[in-house]
Amino acid sequence: MSPSKSIFLNDVPVATIADNKLWATDSSVMQEVHEVANAILTENGRLTFAVHGAWGAGKTSFLQMVQHVVMEQMQPQDVTFCWYEASAYQGVDTPETTIALRIWNVLGGEEPQKRFAQEAYDGLAKYMQGILADDFVGSDAKERVKPYQLLQVLARRTGQLADFPRLLEEVLVAGGPDDLPKKLVLIVDDLDRCRSDFIGSILDVLQRFSSVKNLFVVLGVDREVLLTAIRERYQEVISRPDEHLALEKYIQYTIDLPEPTAEELTKYIRECLFVEDSDEEIDKRVLETILGNEHYFVAGVRTKTPRTIKRSINAIRPTLKMRLEQSSVSKQISSEKDEQTVEKSQQLSEEGLQFIIKEQLLAYNWRDFYQQHFKRTYQDRNAWEFFRQLEGICAALYSEKRELTPEEQRDRRAMFDLRLDRMKRRELPEAVKLDIPDELAKFLAMSPQWFYGRETYGPRTDTETDFVEQLAAVTVGENLDEEFLKFYLQSEQADAVGDAKTSAQAAAKAYDLVRRNKSKFGKDIPPRLGNLGVNAEKYKAQELAEAIFRLALDMDEHSGVLQQFASYILDNRPDLYDEADAILAKLQTGQHANHRHWRTLQLLIQLRSQTGQEIEEDLIQRLIEAAEGEGDVRQLGTILDALVRAGRLESSVKLFSVSVERFPSRNARYTLQRMVADALARQPEIKGEFIAMDLYRQILANPKTMDSGDEPHVMHNYATLLYKHDYDDEAGCLWYTAYQNYPSARMDGGIRRAYSMYLLRTDRKDLAQKVIEGEPIDAMVLIPAEKTLPERFSEIDLPDVLSESGKSTVFSCMSEPGRG
Repeated sequence: MSPSKSIFLNDVPVATIADNKLWATDSSVMQEVHEVANAILTENGRLTFAVHGAWGAGKTSFLQMVQHVVMEQMQPQDVTFCWYEASAYQGVDTPETTIALRIWNVLGGEEPQKRFAQEAYDGLAKYMQGILADDFVGSDAKERVKPYQLLQVLARRTGQLADFPRLLEEVLVAGGPDDLPKKLVLIVDDLDRCRSDFIGSILDVLQRFSSVKNLFVVLGVDREVLLTAIRERYQEVISRPDEHLALEKYIQYTIDLPEPTAEELTKYIRECLFVEDSDEEIDKRVLETILGNEHYFVAGVRTKTPRTIKRSINAIRPTLKMRLEQSSVSKQISSEKDEQTVEKSQQLSEEGLQFIIKEQLLAYNWRDFYQQHFKRTYQDRNAWEFFRQLEGICAALYSEKRELTPEEQRDRRAMFDLRLDRMKRRELPEAVKLDIPDELAKFLAMSPQWFYGRETYGPRTDTETDFVEQLAAVTVGENLDEEFLKFYLQSEQADAVGDAKTSAQAAAKAYDLVRRNKSKFGKDIPPRLGNLGVNAEKYKAQELAEAIFRLALDMDEHSGVLQQFASYILDNRPDLYDEADAILAKLQTGQHANHRHWRTLQLLIQLRSQTGQEIEEDLIQRLIEAAEGEGDVRQLGTILDALVRAGRLESSVKLFSVSVERFPSRNARYTLQRMVADALARQPEIKGEFIAMDLYRQILANPKTMDSGDEPHVMHNYATLLYKHDYDDEAGCLWYTAYQNYPSARMDGGIRRAYSMYLLRTDRKDLAQKVIEGEPIDAMVLIPAEKTLPERFSEIDLPDVLSESGKSTVFSCMSEPGRG
């Protein structure tokens, strides 16, 4: 079955002026882009700029557009842009060394197509002779030492030298082609994600560059994050009581990205979605529904940035698509009913779509409020009544449809707080804290309201179409167990062949059958319902999955279902993290504690990791003890995955090396090695990525050990890491081989996206377009290699347990017959 088009918007910053969707050409932001670019074009350096904005406000897009404007007007040999993504280097080495390495890498040949690379290398080699031993750099240095190795040593040796700025200036002023000066723009991005002490260290390094001729520094960072770092750095220094004054030491000019207006947000949403096209009628209806209700985003998005807008759209689309698919089934069922029933169903459906948008925006942007107050309305009459009254005062004071006198406008907040305080004292326990900002009040005031105007209690009065009731349309036979087994097997068999939609539909029918006849089923049903909940989750039918899990637990708190429900929450529902915490606490008590306790430990670590909590050492030790005696290869792989999530890379690799010998089957060993490699590849630590690369290479050297159909995905995972670390030709060869030789790869959206982006860098738009459309290509086009493959990537000595001979084989796609 061919996969459908992804419904998610990516978060890639814009690279050119033409790609800009948020800021108008004549806006103040675009004027600032051209001002910064003009300074780089006309000045002689010694300038530091800062672009301030909230997380996701478009700082990286601003920086990339500056680069685009400059590169349109200057030759590549006359200016170089060096990007330093600060968060990637936090904890790797000192900022002095890592910044120096980035600069030397760029100037010394990171982009070999630039003519300046050789001149820069010659100049740097000259300086190296005064720093390194003669036996390392001599007259034949270029034959014996590669530029990249030389630059690594140079960075480590010169990064902390007092004369580093002077050395850099001499290279820039005198080292360009034809002895022309060379301009360098150092862009420091992603500072927001760094610790305050690391930000302070970077600022001190950059301040040393402030007098370097032909050097420009541009920072992208949230202003408050930067001020906090400066405040903490100078908290002991009496002479710098004001962090704002201290900031002037580092930065000559700042740009503050403004919050988009309502008109700009509406235009941005349309720009994001208008570029999409689909042959699927449901996808078109999803886009039309969002585009017809942009006003909810203007009010409901808490932090109004491009990233939050996209994330909010991504939060809405899966549920919206699922409901529309359900609606199409509903219409087929309703066609047999009388005309009045059909008309009523369609009216409810239109309003229901607006409720979907409102609820998903509330859940994503106001998570604590959603969980503590809105979700409780489904089960608690008092919570329902409180929310109804809250919607009432929001509609009375914040609705655009209500006309307020100038005095009421002026005093609106005070009036609202007074009414809210009365409601809280009357309806809520004293310990409950509740604050409703103006933005949330305006959102709750928007029509339709969930409960305001509905005087009768009903937790599902949001006119939501009853999915399972209409989708299932179950005709119950005499034997309920046989009916349930039929639907259960349909769902499991469809899941086994990858038909997630059919699997979810059968799960819905089984759920509806049990829901209607709950008292007639025994305790053998809840564990099977739990499996059906997992199947619904795979289809992204999140509400159905939650309903199935809750029904199963209402019938019997089976330990396995508790674990499945906790896993569902951690993977899909940040708004229910508190409930997951309570479930995991329960799983550590009584009879639950004996059920696959390693799975509970793994879920606990996942929760701690995703919520930024400290992971107790006792928890790690219990997980290690569970691993030492585990005989099931997949369960052991899950345990090792949890250790990697907890940041214990060494422990997980050590356990893998010891434990894999327990499994004589080469296929079982592959399963464990693949799970460990995938876990390491998902983590941002470079050390883990290098270990994963070695593990993937071992797997590809022994293809017979792999499960059927796995090879293109292993190639893709390995190629992604190779490409990230500049082994470009090997990565391209792997993507080409996977895409060309395996039809499943041409159906995989992730592989198509990665390979098409790679081909765009080779300037083969024709091939990239074919890959995007899933068509075969007839040529392997590669980006020239920047580094040769090492014997191994990591410093850890890994066992090679996959080869029949027991001898390690170094795999290289480029060395395979007929390639390279």
